[in-house]
Amino acid sequence: MNLSFFMNRISHMSPGEIFFRLRRHAVTWARKIIYSHHTPVVKLTDKNRRDQFPRITIPQAGIRRELLLCKANLLCLGKLGIFAMKEIDISGGIDWHRDYSTGIRAPSNLFSMDIDYRDRCTVGDSKYIWEPNRHLFLVTLARAWAETHEDKYIEVFKKHLVSWMDCNPFMHGINWSSALETGIRLIRWSVAWHFAASALSAKIKARWLESIYLHCLVISKNFSRYSSANNHLIGEATGLFSACCLLPPFKQTNQWRKISRSIIVREMIRQNYPDGVNREQASWYGMYVLDFLLLGIACSERAGVPFPRECYKIAESMTNFFLAVRDHGDVLPEHGDRDDGMMIDLEQRESGMIDSMATSTGFFCNQPGFISSKIDAKTQVLLAIAGRDLSTGTDARTKTTGVTLPASGYYILRNMAHGHEQKLVFDAGPIGYLSIAAHGHADALAFTLSINKVPVFVDRGTGAYFSKPEWRRYFRSTQAHNTVEVDGEDQSVQAGLFMWGKKAGVKVLEYKCGDQASEKRICIRASHDGYKRLSDPVVHERSIELDMDSGTWIIIDKIICRKEHTSALFFHLNPDCNAIKQDNTVTITIPDSITQPTCGL
Repeated sequence: MNLSFFMNRISHMSPGEIFFRLRRHAVTWARKIIYSHHTPVVKLTDKNRRDQFPRITIPQAGIRRELLLCKANLLCLGKLGIFAMKEIDISGGIDWHRDYSTGIRAPSNLFSMDIDYRDRCTVGDSKYIWEPNRHLFLVTLARAWAETHEDKYIEVFKKHLVSWMDCNPFMHGINWSSALETGIRLIRWSVAWHFAASALSAKIKARWLESIYLHCLVISKNFSRYSSANNHLIGEATGLFSACCLLPPFKQTNQWRKISRSIIVREMIRQNYPDGVNREQASWYGMYVLDFLLLGIACSERAGVPFPRECYKIAESMTNFFLAVRDHGDVLPEHGDRDDGMMIDLEQRESGMIDSMATSTGFFCNQPGFISSKIDAKTQVLLAIAGRDLSTGTDARTKTTGVTLPASGYYILRNMAHGHEQKLVFDAGPIGYLSIAAHGHADALAFTLSINKVPVFVDRGTGAYFSKPEWRRYFRSTQAHNTVEVDGEDQSVQAGLFMWGKKAGVKVLEYKCGDQASEKRICIRASHDGYKRLSDPVVHERSIELDMDSGTWIIIDKIICRKEHTSALFFHLNPDCNAIKQDNTVTITIPDSITQPTCGL
């Protein structure tokens, strides 16, 4: 950890957080000494020892059976995909400490908390190490065995599970260094147990339960706190809660379940606006949080400790937001960071992740309009966990009109002109959550625009996390978004790969629609103060006006200052669209569409 990062990180902490982290560091140092000589003993209940814990009756794969077996067969052939690397050869086993994108191998013999997962020279890109260690693929193998009872699937499952336990002794190596990664792995294990445990020997199950216990122990002692208590804390608590609801009980299970349940309920209320937007201002992290919430709801109903009604309302509001903001399929505006993670792989990417979550929410929240006519495997598994009956959906979703979400600062403006559907999403919200706003981007007053559900002006997305710092800086920057940059500076100051210094504050100045405005016109006007930090303070004000009859959008930017400044106005076009410039007019050709919007400056 370099000195600059350390000082920046300290500057984002309250005195209470500094004291907490010093105390945790001392406790970790003491545990290092203890754990180097002693591994905690698993404390089983009598029910656990008798192995009489009831298993969930998991539904069969149904229409996605062929796809499930195709994925499982590739794993049996020794092929595993990690992000952009589609087929890594793992026929000889997985090196659980290797970053397969760079070939760098993280140290496996060091105490886990002594490893800096941000150090690219020592560990490479930790995301590429952690992804196979999350064990998403183990659920695929377990399901394939439960579906077919073919030995090849369970044998490969056992091979990788035992290999992981052999190669990752307790609190050694990078795979014990993050409570979130431990929690995500625990979620996958909790589901895989119900598919595969009956095919495992007593010896392997005993080892697996021991490792499960240690996972629970690590999470319970290392919850994210203070400025780190974002989606990580929800993921950690969901991992512990799912294990306490779905797996054979340990002596601490009731205590852990109570603690983790209270954290999930509290943080769902804290970390999400009532309008359904996650406070991290990152679309796909909001999806991830909804994923955790739906599993938590299912587990809580199974355990007889259902979440309060407010959590169900949050799931409903989040689903409403995603259905309103998406284009076709799973295409969302790429606000903030995108992790590309999902809780469990039950072919929902192929079925549609948003449709899958909407269908699950529809059942849990009694909203038939959310439910698709084709019930996907993930929804079936969640309902099986909750002990709910499955009934067919109606696919009776109504068309979403314009939506204003002033709490989070999103304005979703829709229009139908000349037979073409237009949707503009305007971002007048804060940069992110808590003091570091880890997953936010410098995108104040940016917009995205789609026509007939095809993105035209887009957010550039995430790019990279750890492996390419220069690209990480660019994709978070102001110039990577459809807004205005002044003097070559970002609106907010980047203080680290997942940290912001001085942040732009956004204010909505005016919103007119319907009865509040002249006939068939919509106007939104907002400003931000991010450039007030310059020697000559600058305020950027943007207004977007829609003439609903003609389908014309007028964007006016004002740079309010006393002295001369340079400014740059960015419009990022979908790579599938073509643009032809003539004088001050740009004509855009949209794929598979007869409409050709024009833009004038």
